[in-house]
Order: sequence, then structure tokens, then C-alpha cells
Amino acid sequence: GPWQVPIQLGAFSASTPNFSREHRFMINSDLVMGAHRLSARFSYQQFRSAGSGELPVAQFNNSVVFDPRRLTLSHIWTVKPTVLNEFRFAFVHDINGYLLPSLPAGPGSTDVFGNYYMDDISLPIGPQSNLPQGGADNIYQAGNNLTWIKGGHTFKGGVEYRMIISASDFLPRARGEYSWGTDSSLGQLSNMDSFVRDFFPATVAIRGVGLSRFAQNRAGINFFLQDSWRIRPRW
Repeated sequence: GPWQVPIQLGAFSASTPNFSREHRFMINSDLVMGAHRLSARFSYQQFRSAGSGELPVAQFNNSVVFDPRRLTLSHIWTVKPTVLNEFRFAFVHDINGYLLPSLPAGPGSTDVFGNYYMDDISLPIGPQSNLPQGGADNIYQAGNNLTWIKGGHTFKGGVEYRMIISASDFLPRARGEYSWGTDSSLGQLSNMDSFVRDFFPATVAIRGVGLSRFAQNRAGINFFLQDSWRIRPRW
């Protein structure tokens, strides 16, 4: 009606401190016993950082986790001057994730705090819209190669087995995404005004359904055979 007075709004902006912290170390070991050479490698990494939310304030910051571990073992055996056997084993353990902060209760009758946008003042409310998500991998790899030199021939052959145990946890818009825009049926209401009046978010109102966790396990066996033949000194 004529009593309504438009209030001009400006764009909203905010910033939040950020950090990252990383710890790494590696252990290497080699042992030679006659015709045998044993080697071991272990690497450790721990990474932590903060990710800003859609609204970059401390209440909506998320934690970033990346923790890989790697172990490799090898045994090289000189069976005789013309025969060499090499066995290798590797294990990788990897955890990565983007962890949600402690969110307030969802507004109204919703069961979880989602993401809310008022486009006219560039005001998003909530953490990163694609959170939570993460995953973990356990990779086992074992292989054996044999080299045999006979005359002008160098024969090589090997087999490798690999098992990947992997899981991911991600469901797009699991908490819901809602954006308030101008509704032509309500006149010249701004986005912020629609939100304050608790009108339906006509621009975007969407939420993912289904399972967020899924497995990506797989295994494989590979092998090769090779003959390098020195027919003549220059061929």
C-alpha cells in the first residue's frame, strides 16, 4: 500500500581468518645381506586447514583433513649373475574430508541447517553448500619381476596384484539449498524482503535425497613378458 517505504540495501561482505598446518616425516631403511637387498620406506603426512563457509564467519568455517600414509617394501635377490628377482609390496592409507562445524538447529520445521541466499544484498547464510563430504582409501599392491639373461636375450616377466578399498561420502545439497528472489505476484519485493516475510524461496528450493556413502572397491591383476634380443653388436 502507500504506507510502504522502500529501504535501499547495499551488498554485504565479510571475511574470516584462515590457516593451514602440515606435519610430514619419512623413514628409509636398506639392508644388504649377500645376494639379498631389503628396503623399506614409510611416509607420514597430516594436513589440517580451515575452509570458509558461504558466509565467511567463524561460525560457518569447516575443517579440512588430509592424512595419507604410505609403506613400501622391496626384496631384490640376485639368484645368480644372470638371474635377478625383485619383489615389491606397497600399502597406502588415505583419509580426506571436509568436516562441518556445529551448526544451529534448522529453521522452522526443517531437520537440519541448510544454505540460504539473499541475492540482492549478496548475503549467503551457511557453511560450504557441498558439505559434508569425504572419503577414505586403502590400497594394497604386490608385484614380482624376474630378469633372466641368456646369450643375447634378456627375458623379463612380472605379475602385479592390486586391491583398492575405497569409500566416498557425498550427497549434493544434502542439507538443502534455498534462494529468495523477487516474486512477481507480490509486487516489487526484494530478495531480502521475501526472506524476512517468510515467503517460499521461489528462485531455488532443492535438497538431495538418497544415500551419501558409496563404495568404489576394485581389484586387478596385471602381468607382462618381454624379450630384449641383441641379435648383433649393433642390432
